[in-house]
Amino acid sequence: MKFAFVSLSGGALDYEQASALGGSVRTIIPLVEMLTQDGHRVYWYSNRPSTHYTPGDQTKVHTCYSHIRRIKDIFREAPQNRTFPGDDNISKTRYRCAWTVHHATKKVSFPDIDSAWINFMDVGPENIACVSTIALTFLKQGVPVFLFDTDMRFRYRSDYGLTGGSTSKYRFSYERFLSPKQADVLQDIVILHQCRNVPPSKYFSNLETFLPIYDRRRELLIRKSPKRLVTYIGNDYMRRPWMMKWYALGASGPHTYIYGDWLKKAPEWTSEYLEPYAMHIGDQVPAAKTEKFYNRSVATIHIAPPHYALVGHITSRTREATAAGCAIVTPDEMRDAREFTWRPNMVASPAEARERIRLLSTDYEMRESSVINQRRKLEADSGLEVAYDKFFSLVKKYNR
Repeated sequence: MKFAFVSLSGGALDYEQASALGGSVRTIIPLVEMLTQDGHRVYWYSNRPSTHYTPGDQTKVHTCYSHIRRIKDIFREAPQNRTFPGDDNISKTRYRCAWTVHHATKKVSFPDIDSAWINFMDVGPENIACVSTIALTFLKQGVPVFLFDTDMRFRYRSDYGLTGGSTSKYRFSYERFLSPKQADVLQDIVILHQCRNVPPSKYFSNLETFLPIYDRRRELLIRKSPKRLVTYIGNDYMRRPWMMKWYALGASGPHTYIYGDWLKKAPEWTSEYLEPYAMHIGDQVPAAKTEKFYNRSVATIHIAPPHYALVGHITSRTREATAAGCAIVTPDEMRDAREFTWRPNMVASPAEARERIRLLSTDYEMRESSVINQRRKLEADSGLEVAYDKFFSLVKKYNR
């Protein structure tokens, strides 16, 4: 069979290089490897040449980067001061995107394949135009299109009972950036969510579960004497209340190390301000180095934005930390926490989390058992073989 994979996170198909550009690509690369090993043909579309597979290497993957570059060139050629007739409220940016998609679908062609899989996180206008062009072209050819919604951007925020903020007033950016006709066609995309109980959407009807892949080949040795007690890696978007609740454990509790863009969004978080909370803030960590940071830590506490927590959305960090030998401690207020956390590591309060981390740091056998059981749980739930079977079950379901 023939499959197309589209990634705007970067061009590399090498696990380490691609991860440095976009951690969510880690969901795709193991699938590409297994597909090629089984003799399937893979087309890899990215916005730059691959650093691992060259365009001339036809034995594993046919890499293509000129398509996305061409679409972006068309976007730059689009009129910048026009809007849709009769509607002064439509933004100029929306007209540029719709104009780009209309013209690019006529100028960019794709091979005959069985299904297309898109990894997409950035909802900027240029990337919306690229993804929309590719998806529309395949859909018009009768090709099923699957989209990894790693950041849960492709639905109404009100689906989760959330209100307030600019993003609560409209559905996903397709409707904001495309013509009504184009947006209607894109409703046929299959959205892949990283949670078991996918809530219904007011826009998309094809919603499926596809959990982040746990790759046991990435497992590191569990350190007997980690340098740090608690580590968190992730950026500051809708997480700050949870961060102050679960990581600000006080000077008498374990010191916590947080890496991300927190200081950019909260400049008041000076070292003097954070000292009473025993919190240390560091810069963003390249995704390729997350395992090394987690490997030096006893535990990480699973926190998530409200719209993640309400549906039990699981990020790739849970898999990465477990593979690195770091214990996962999860607040039980996170929906479906017991589905992806070893039960003894579920906690009901910050005080309970503090005590659990203390025990894990002083009892190596307990921590080792915790990590091993967590690994077994994730392997059975979303290991490579499980994900591969899920992949083909979706192909079979939507290939008509």
